[in-house]
Amino acid sequence: MSELPVATTSRRTTGTPAVLEARGVSKTFTTRRGAVTAVQTLDFSLDPTSAVGIIGESGSGKSTLSRMLVGFEAPSTGRVYFNGTDVQAMLRTPGGRREFRAAVQYVAQDTSSSFDPRRTLGDAVATPLRLLRGITGTAARERMAEVAAELRLNPDFYERRPAQVSGGQRQRFALARALVVRPRILLCDEVVSALDVSVQGAVLNLVKEYVEEHDIGLAFVSHGLPATAFIADELMIMRHGQVVERGRTGQVVTDPQAAYTRDLLDAYRATGA
Repeated sequence: MSELPVATTSRRTTGTPAVLEARGVSKTFTTRRGAVTAVQTLDFSLDPTSAVGIIGESGSGKSTLSRMLVGFEAPSTGRVYFNGTDVQAMLRTPGGRREFRAAVQYVAQDTSSSFDPRRTLGDAVATPLRLLRGITGTAARERMAEVAAELRLNPDFYERRPAQVSGGQRQRFALARALVVRPRILLCDEVVSALDVSVQGAVLNLVKEYVEEHDIGLAFVSHGLPATAFIADELMIMRHGQVVERGRTGQVVTDPQAAYTRDLLDAYRATGA
């Protein structure tokens, strides 16, 4: 069995104020079978010096929480705040929406549907620069070249369409599209789960290096314990819409308090993956 890779460095600075914060949020959906609560009442905070891993199996509520954090879903109860301002209120005005979207970026798992197949990858990366930062022309091209170098992308691929590159390359361009505007918070939702194992490590290292170098707060949502423990200095374990355990990564993996966390670790030790 291989050792579980655990984040060994932390950027956290004591007293750093939270940029993105959820207070008492829950989410209930109405279905044909009645009301279903995907996320029960919980709190969450993220500052630019932290990387938090949110772990849970399918149906745990982790993706619903991530969608509330980035404003795609409104909480049923509670509020999400950006720099102390209600996110849902910000999204109701053009200026507030632009400010929030520039500062809080989201990268999803399914890159095949997140890109317009008719447009080049360069068009996709340039769009947030133009819409959120007002950067066009030479300045945009220089910024795109810079982020390509930082993410080790071939800038010639900007001329290609999504179907003309591999899944791993497409995921890097999804990261480029999010990071080109220099956000303060990056939320990654299962960004490596669809990639080959040989590619996962490269993408994880790129994300880890980038957020540490540029002081970007990271929320890393995944069902995979090894990837999350490697990239996050804090872990939040979710099950059935509830947080069952949270703490520093090293502490959680060496001395888990919740039975479900112990089950996750036992499963990893049994398979070595």
